[in-house]
Amino acid sequence: MDDLYRMLRNGHLEAQGIVDTLDAPIAVLDEDLHVVNVNPAFCQVFRVDREDTIGPALFDLSNGRWESPELRRLLGEIVPRAAAIVAYEVMHDFPGLGERTMLVSVRRLRGGAGGASGTHHIVVQFEDVTERRAPDAARDLLLSETRHRARNLFALAHALARETEADGFTGMAYRDAFIGRFQALLKGQALQEEVSAADFHALARQALEPLADRVRMDPGPVIHLAATQIMPMVMVLHELMTNATTHGALSTAQGMVRLSWTIADRPDGRELEVNWLEEGGPSVAEVGRRGFGSRLMQFGVTKGLGGVVQFHFEPAGLRVSLSLPVP
Repeated sequence: MDDLYRMLRNGHLEAQGIVDTLDAPIAVLDEDLHVVNVNPAFCQVFRVDREDTIGPALFDLSNGRWESPELRRLLGEIVPRAAAIVAYEVMHDFPGLGERTMLVSVRRLRGGAGGASGTHHIVVQFEDVTERRAPDAARDLLLSETRHRARNLFALAHALARETEADGFTGMAYRDAFIGRFQALLKGQALQEEVSAADFHALARQALEPLADRVRMDPGPVIHLAATQIMPMVMVLHELMTNATTHGALSTAQGMVRLSWTIADRPDGRELEVNWLEEGGPSVAEVGRRGFGSRLMQFGVTKGLGGVVQFHFEPAGLRVSLSLPVP
C-alpha cells in the first residue's frame, strides 16, 4: 500500500508539474463547474490569485464577470456529449482583459486530483487569439463592405438601364443616355469613397467639366457637402447638364447656363441653395409627362440630399432651384 501511495503521489506531482510549466492558461473544473485547480499561466493571464480562484464556480469568479452564454453552453451542453472539444471560439469581456477572442479546448478526465474514482473532472485550456484574428476581422469587414457597395452599384445600374427611356429612341441614343448616367454614378461613387466631405464648387466644376466653356459659375460661399451627399449631387448635376444639352439652352450654339449658390441660415441649421438658370436656348414649356431624368433628379434631391427641388419653366429658359441641408 505504501508503494502504491508513493506511485500515485509521484504521478500526481509529475502531472501537476507538467501543467504548471505550460504557457497556456488551464483550469480544472469538477462536475459542477467549480474550480479545482488552475496553473500559474491562468493566474497571470487573467490576473487572479490562485487561492481566490479555487473553490468557487467558474461563472461566479470576479463577481460573475465570467458569465458567458457561449462558454456556459460549451461546458454545460457540448462537453457532456463529447470527450473533447478543441479550439472552440469564444468572444467575451474577460475580467482584467476586456473584449477578447479565445480558443477554448475542453477535455473530460475520469478521476482527478483529489477526486474519487468515477468523478468527472474537466480540463479547460484558453488561447488568446485576439490579435491574430484582428487582420481576419478587418478583411471580413472590408469584404462585406465591398460586397454591399457592389450590390448597391448593380442595383443602381439595373435601375438606370430599366428606367432610361427607350421608346422613340435609337439604340445609339439609349446607349449614350445610359452610359452617361452610369459614368456619373461611377464618378460620384469614386469621389464619395475618396473623401469625407467635398467642396461644392470643386464638385460642380468636375461634374460639369465636359461643358465648362458654356457653364458660368457665379462666385459663391465655400461650402462642403457630406460624403453621403456627393453621389446624389453628381447625378443631379449630370441630369441638369444632359437635359440642357438635349432640350435646353445648351442645345443651341448661343445658349449658356448660369450656376449660382448661396447659404441660408435656418432655425434648424444651414441650407445650401443652388440655382441653375438656362439662357439663350429655345423657349421651354412644362410638359405633362415627366421623363426618367426629372424623376431621377427629384429622387436624388429628396432622398439622397434630403432637400427640395423646384422646376420653373420660364420664357427665358428653364430655372431649377435646389435647397438642401449642409453640415
